[in-house]
Parts: sequence; C-alpha cells; structure tokens
Amino acid sequence: MSTGLPLLEISGPPQERGHQHGEAFREQITTLLEAYFDYFETTSRAHGLKALTKERVLAIAGTYAEPAARYAPDLVQEARGIAQGAGVSYEEILALNAFLDILDYMSDAFARGGCTTLMVPGALDGTGALIAQNYDLPGPFPPAALRHMLTDHVNEPLAICRHDALVHGERCGQTICGIVLEPPTGRAWIAKGPTCENEWVEYGLS
Repeated sequence: MSTGLPLLEISGPPQERGHQHGEAFREQITTLLEAYFDYFETTSRAHGLKALTKERVLAIAGTYAEPAARYAPDLVQEARGIAQGAGVSYEEILALNAFLDILDYMSDAFARGGCTTLMVPGALDGTGALIAQNYDLPGPFPPAALRHMLTDHVNEPLAICRHDALVHGERCGQTICGIVLEPPTGRAWIAKGPTCENEWVEYGLS
C-alpha cells in the first residue's frame, strides 16, 4: 500500500475546480458519504439519542446553506462543482463539510471525537510557548497515511510540519514532535523534531 496521499492539480473558476475534484475522486466521495451518514446514525443510537438519520443530518446541514453562501460564495460554488463531478447532491457535500457543526449541534456525546488543542504559555514575548493538537479519526485511516499527513508542507511556512520561519516578521514556531496512536492494536509512532526530517519510531502501548 502506498503511504502517500493522492495529489490532484486543478484550475479554473470555483465551480469548474470543484467539478474536477468531484470527478477525480467520485469513488472516494461516494464511499465516504455512505460511511459518514452511517456513523452519525450508529453513534446517535449508541448514545441513546434521537437517531441522527441521513435525513436529519441533511436537514441540520441545510440550515447552514444560506449563511455559507453569504459568507463564502466562491467556496459554495466549488462545493456545488464537487457534487456535480461526483454525481451526488450539493446537500450531501454541504453536510460532509459541516460535520463539526453537526457534532456540536447535537450533544456532548458527539464531541468525544474531533480536536483537542492545548497551549502552554512561555515568556511574555511568546518565546518558549508550546502548542499541541490532536485529531481523533474514527474512519479507516491507516497509520502510514496519518504519518504522511504530519509531514505536510502545503501553505508553507504555515503548514502542519513547521520549521522556525518568519511570517510578517514574527516566528511561526517549529514542530517538535509528531505522534500517531492506534489504541485498538496497542501501537504508537513518534517522530521527534520536524516530522519531515526524522524517523518515525514504533512503540507498544501498555
């Protein structure tokens, strides 16, 4: 299995870019949508909540359609293009991109997945501060793919893997450690320093 992520280069106006995206990843998008709606219904029932069926998820996400169009019309056009290219509805793509809002909308039970961010302050000028973030992924993401994600340099220097660079005259910080955990198998992988430069070492969890 390749440890890399697929790379797609697109161009053109928003809807055209979206169409290229949707058409190229049609199979992945349709597969993800099926798992996505199943996750909400299964998890809501498991927590004894009113079932979050696909219909309910679409209805909740639909309340964000007008604000989204007002706030980011270009992104909405791109999302419509993705839907057309993938052969799915725009409402499904909107729901897919509103997953954190849907989690927050429902109950604390759903907030068990997602991000946790922490910050340890340093000196008053910001030096010595530590920022860390995790993301709990319930889906089928192999550890090798996650390790690859943590070496990402898109939008450098403000990328996932950061090197001590200046942005508008201010230092943007540097990655000091990358960690991938797989609790069901009792394994962990840790890379010290910038993850693009250092070896991932596997450890056992006990």
